[in-house]
Amino acid sequence: MPGSGCQYVTGDINNSGGLNGLDVTYGVAYFKGGAAPPYSCECTSGNIWFVGGDVNASCSFNGLDITYLVSYFKGGNSPNPCAYCPPSVIILASQRGSEIVKPAVVIGNKPINKVEKTDK
Repeated sequence: MPGSGCQYVTGDINNSGGLNGLDVTYGVAYFKGGAAPPYSCECTSGNIWFVGGDVNASCSFNGLDITYLVSYFKGGNSPNPCAYCPPSVIILASQRGSEIVKPAVVIGNKPINKVEKTDK
């Protein structure tokens, strides 16, 4: 059974509570020797890692996740968590260019509130 005790926002590398460009900056700094992401979780027995950083569903956090996030902010696919370690409850909140995404609560992979595009 997938781990379900991890509470995080997929892509929120700096654990600020939302997904934005600062997460890309934090992730790049980490891979260049900077501070480790502040949130890690034991998804499966003995497997503790920075779950919020996995955005391409590879069940690991590496440079490919940074590339995926940059692509997302340029209009690419939305971040996807590891299937074995989905967030138990997450709040989606992000800004991508001029597109502002309203917060939505998601339990497992099912949105409770619809994520909508708004105009500035």
